[in-house]
Amino acid sequence: MGKAEIGVILHTLIKQIMKTTRILGAACLFAVLACMGCKKSSSPTVEPPLPYTPEPVTATISGRVIDENKLPVSGAVVTAGSVSDTTGVDGLFIINNASVDKNAGFVKVVKDSFYLGAKTIVVRSGKDNNVSIQLIKKTVAGTFAASSGGTVTVPASGGNIQFQAGSVVNAASNAAYTGNVSVSAFFFDPTAEGFDNIIPGTLRGTTTNNIETGLQSFSMMAVELTGDNGEKLQLADGKPATITFAIPADIRSKAPNNIPLWYLDETSGLWKEEGEATRKGDTYVGTVKHFSYWNCDAPFAVIDFSATITDKNGIALKGGKVVFTTSDSTVNYGAGNINDDGFTGGKIPAMAILTMIIYDKCGSQVYRKSVGPFAGATPLGTIVVDATTTAVTISGSVVNCSGGAVADGYVTVELENVFYRTNITNGSFSLLVNRCNNTPVTATVTAYDPASAQSGEAAKVAVSGTSVNAGVITVCGTVYDQYVYYTVNGQNYGITAPPFNMKVTASIYGYGNGVYDTVTELRATSAENEYRYFYLAFRGGAYPGVKAWSGFYPYDNSDTYFVQKGNADVIVTEYGSTGTGYIVGSFTGNVSDSNNNSKVYPISCRFRLKR
Repeated sequence: MGKAEIGVILHTLIKQIMKTTRILGAACLFAVLACMGCKKSSSPTVEPPLPYTPEPVTATISGRVIDENKLPVSGAVVTAGSVSDTTGVDGLFIINNASVDKNAGFVKVVKDSFYLGAKTIVVRSGKDNNVSIQLIKKTVAGTFAASSGGTVTVPASGGNIQFQAGSVVNAASNAAYTGNVSVSAFFFDPTAEGFDNIIPGTLRGTTTNNIETGLQSFSMMAVELTGDNGEKLQLADGKPATITFAIPADIRSKAPNNIPLWYLDETSGLWKEEGEATRKGDTYVGTVKHFSYWNCDAPFAVIDFSATITDKNGIALKGGKVVFTTSDSTVNYGAGNINDDGFTGGKIPAMAILTMIIYDKCGSQVYRKSVGPFAGATPLGTIVVDATTTAVTISGSVVNCSGGAVADGYVTVELENVFYRTNITNGSFSLLVNRCNNTPVTATVTAYDPASAQSGEAAKVAVSGTSVNAGVITVCGTVYDQYVYYTVNGQNYGITAPPFNMKVTASIYGYGNGVYDTVTELRATSAENEYRYFYLAFRGGAYPGVKAWSGFYPYDNSDTYFVQKGNADVIVTEYGSTGTGYIVGSFTGNVSDSNNNSKVYPISCRFRLKR
């Protein structure tokens, strides 16, 4: 019996298991997964699954956002729990004190022209949990008139989507939409190299009975609908769309005749079961009531695993990756990053013989071994891999245009196609890097000074041995002409142009009883939604001075954002002419959490935008 067939049978058992006793459920589950081939007296048993319950923990989550070419993505908004950060030019982010689910820490990324980026990880409380998120560029696969419906072919021979006439509504208002519909679609091939890098969330989900399960993907798709003016669209109630998913050739022999459909829950970070697809030749066909990421998956029981990965010298294999596959590598059951202390952990199939593959941070395979089957939580201990890391310390000093020490900023180092970031403290920086080998190479070092809104020219530094002096790095050259920097409850945020578009308007509004006043509005705009990332407004004349804070609305694309709480003075030091001048100023005040108005945080903000 194949893994897919086991999964489909298990799916039926999972739905019934809560109706049986604990002993009978364990026996049935074991019988399926072990294929009834072992002695009852000595065989391990798998505990029956229980309804999934989140376990909130507080942790730090850091990492890097990259595109399909593995280049850093700047200006992406990364959110974990209620805390957000914006990636810099190096694509790096760090989120401190995020409250997330221990077993499903959901990290999502929003960036114009890309599909939603999403990774779901097992989180260790009080630790720095590292994650890499690869974004996928949106591509319009086809268009149709909403009034008549139509069929759109998915790129890469991924299948097609059939829409009924009059089946589309405005996602925000739920009003019927009658214009042209643009369909962006992307096909995920579960057998393709790098599939584990672009999987939205993780290959785990919850059934219709809220039972956690592992998922074996046979086909996956991303679909988004937009209107003539870029507005987001969705399917109307009672007007489902029919999706045809291609089944990749390498796994067709394992694909069952019927398979559950799952969509990515953008709140929990897990896939949720909704509907079923039927196999027709080399495709699966099913109907969906809304659009998101959709997945054709056979479910299977999971257990927890953990391990510490080191090299022969006992040095943690920081930045590496662990992957679990079938022996022939045709099915990927998930991957986990290796943290700074060498720890990795997550969920893997229960009662299955797996191939465990470990890669170093440079992408080289350094370990491969058959493991399992495991019936319950399994600490694998310390695994020593066939790799020798070379520790090197890169240090130097940073000065500004006047030759003075940069008191507070950061430095990025690109070494062997891996990016690192370290803080500048009183004009100095030091970074310890564990390299994949000791071959002499060249590193690129760039310094940034938020205080002067500048970055320096990238310095090329020869790296060999265990200690490298990068010398004096100058922050004087690239000026961020426009920016908004603000700090909420100790967490720093920043928006600069480039890469964002900035916009300033000054309009006169009436407030009743004959009172009129100028309202200046500052926006960080995007092609899809000009209010998407940042909005700040204040009342007062079009000249420097003290103004009344009247509006604040950042990151309205996330589940949680900050809103103005109370009054504050905005100190405007420059109010230039339209087209040539700048609006420059700052303020301090309080904001509240959009999901809990009783949570009030201090905010300080400074800005410079071209009028």
